[in-house]
Amino acid sequence: MKIHAPIYLQIYERSETEWFFHGGKTFHNPRGIKTDFESILAMHDLNKINVLVSMFRINGGKAGYYLADLGTMMPILQIRYPG
Repeated sequence: MKIHAPIYLQIYERSETEWFFHGGKTFHNPRGIKTDFESILAMHDLNKINVLVSMFRINGGKAGYYLADLGTMMPILQIRYPG
């Protein structure tokens, strides 16, 4: 499955004890903005801890997928694993 989204929308996954960032490939970058994970966070004056704390607050860090808007640092969605 491919998802095309602006760079400031980030997908994270929570397992029982770990968080995973689901990055993607850049397909259009006319301004040459750095697109590695650390640069994206720095561009929005964030760090990994800020993001993960916000994700955890959505639903107590339950397992599933999370979507964050780094432009506003708003966690906008949490999809729990089935079952």
